[in-house]
Amino acid sequence: MNSQVSFLAMTFLLAWISAEGLALRDSRAATLSWDGTGTNWNVLSSWSVLSNSTTPDPGAKPGASDTAVFNIETVNSTQNLFMDGPQSIRSLVFSSLGHVTLRGSASGSTHTDLTVGVGGITNSGANIHATAADVVVHLAAAQTWSSDGEFGRLLFDGPVMMGPNRLTIDGNGSTNVFGPISGTAGMTKQGSGDLSLSASNSFTGGFVIRGGIVGLFDDGALNATAPNPVAFEASGTLGLFGHSVFVSGLSTAPGLTSAVVENGSPTNVSTLTVAVGAATTNTFAGVIRNGDSAPFRLKKSGAGVLHLTGANTYTGPTTVEQGTLRVDGSIAGEITVKSGAALAGTGAIGSAVTLEAGGTLAPGNSAGVMSVGGLSMNDDATLVMEIGGPVAGAQYDRIVTANSFGALAFNGTLQVSLINGFAPIAGQSFDLFDWNFRLGAFDAINLPALGPGLAWNSSLVYKTGMLSVGLAGDFDLDGDVDGHDFLLWQRGGSPAPLSAADLASWKSNFGHTSIVAVPELSSLAMTLIGTFGIFQFHRLIA
Repeated sequence: MNSQVSFLAMTFLLAWISAEGLALRDSRAATLSWDGTGTNWNVLSSWSVLSNSTTPDPGAKPGASDTAVFNIETVNSTQNLFMDGPQSIRSLVFSSLGHVTLRGSASGSTHTDLTVGVGGITNSGANIHATAADVVVHLAAAQTWSSDGEFGRLLFDGPVMMGPNRLTIDGNGSTNVFGPISGTAGMTKQGSGDLSLSASNSFTGGFVIRGGIVGLFDDGALNATAPNPVAFEASGTLGLFGHSVFVSGLSTAPGLTSAVVENGSPTNVSTLTVAVGAATTNTFAGVIRNGDSAPFRLKKSGAGVLHLTGANTYTGPTTVEQGTLRVDGSIAGEITVKSGAALAGTGAIGSAVTLEAGGTLAPGNSAGVMSVGGLSMNDDATLVMEIGGPVAGAQYDRIVTANSFGALAFNGTLQVSLINGFAPIAGQSFDLFDWNFRLGAFDAINLPALGPGLAWNSSLVYKTGMLSVGLAGDFDLDGDVDGHDFLLWQRGGSPAPLSAADLASWKSNFGHTSIVAVPELSSLAMTLIGTFGIFQFHRLIA
């Protein structure tokens, strides 16, 4: 019985060793080079473990753990290699002189799957290497595709399915993806080379730029249905080349100012719509420019804030459709603010700002100066000015025109608020506006409450742009409260004509000036009040 047990144990051990040996052999990664003579991936004699050799050794096609290399010196002309069925490799390397294209089948009638592992795809040759439209590239792991040849280019005509794996494009050469890209882990562009996306893609997970140029040649290149955010982590350029592209965010890494977003087309207008979600601020410190003859247009959507701090030179219009566009740099073109949206910041707007009904302009960041080429306010638009002290720009908001033709056309509502606990005193003034031409007037000026005995003086708003603080009861706005103010009240010339409240203000501040303490009511005041009482009595009798 012991001998039977020993025999069974030995049999099991040998079987286990054999299985493990097979597993080790099958999992051992190999580098297999194509010999350049065959046209079918599945022909074993077309592959060799000896680099640059046409003699098969051992004559096995590359598998999921292997690297397939195209580097034979004889491959110096256009070559087509048909996969004839699904293939899986760890990595794919092109270093030959000829143009190699991987195709699905000779007929090209059906799609063939090529699954690429963690090693990715590399082109170090001096020619174009591609997958045809009937080849679907699947990512089995997060990976990098790199084109490093000086004149080399990687072309992908068919679909790219990333799945849950992130794809990084690297190198100093060119990579062109003409097929649609899907997946959930996003993409990264790094290296000094260029990447072109030419299909309507459905991938999500964001798009990161760390170098080079990214060219978008389809409106949906960054997913028009569920747009990706674009984040610059290093210098790089994003070109729209005459397309209307949607993104769900646009940002630069802290301190990065060399990022560029441009049109790049000499003839076609580009439009970038940036949606920023609620309670979110995206800061873009780079430059947005035309990049060629045709203009660039910017649209801001979403309830969040897009913060531009760079010197943006694009000449197309900017439309704030939702949320807030905060400009602390500059914009050359005109800006239109739609209903429910806002423009803010301390930047310089080279052209006119138009506030449509329901639109808001709030210069400053807490407080600050905004320069505009002009301002046009429609009915129900709102201009918000904050006052936190007597120093223009540093403590209170100000709007100035940027050129000799600049005009401020007032309408809608001027909303003034006090910030940072500031309590104005009599005699202080605030130069809110500086213009070359002024048109129109506000439908309403909403002013915050002041301390006892104080009143706002807005009589100079349309003359000099000045808003000041005076004494309540100073109806003629000459800096003191005297008998002339009583006579003006008597004639219905106070803010609330013939009201008891205005009369009470006059009584409490009679004899005051903006720079002296308040005295008791004088005999003149009592005489005027008595005279007014007699006058009113005779009016009643009459």
